[in-house]
Amino acid sequence: DGTVRIWDVNTGHLLLTIQGNGQVRCLAVLPDGNLIASSALGELNLWDVQGRLIRSTQRCEESITSVSVLYESVVVAGREEGSLSLWDTTSSEHDKINIYGHEAAIWALASLSNKRVVATDGEGVVKVWRADLALGLRHAWTCLQTLRGHARAAFCLAALPDGRIVS
Repeated sequence: DGTVRIWDVNTGHLLLTIQGNGQVRCLAVLPDGNLIASSALGELNLWDVQGRLIRSTQRCEESITSVSVLYESVVVAGREEGSLSLWDTTSSEHDKINIYGHEAAIWALASLSNKRVVATDGEGVVKVWRADLALGLRHAWTCLQTLRGHARAAFCLAALPDGRIVS
């Protein structure tokens, strides 16, 4: 319905409804408690928990299919055409350089330690990436591993406390 809702799970009460910009496909919470939500317009929105829009990325034609907090204020977004992009939510600048590292839509992301993120796609390929912003946006992404084993799309990922992943 294009909304983000904050609930009290102890009482079952709806605490806040945030009206987004169309369909919301994915959400993440930053360590400071602010919310990241995708929109049907191919953008990410940063909201505080009072429902105030803080800032948005520029709109893109490619839909955002997954989002994860890489570290502190840096968010990684997976896109329908198989690319990854970075956004530092403390800056008004958005990484407009998408890395096309997957052949199909990126359906799930999981952040690991040491600025690594795991992405899984519509072909069932799982890739482990490292993002190093010190190298500059054009060279920020390095693929560390490509894992194959799923016969079809892998839609979910989870990171175990010891660093292993589940897909």
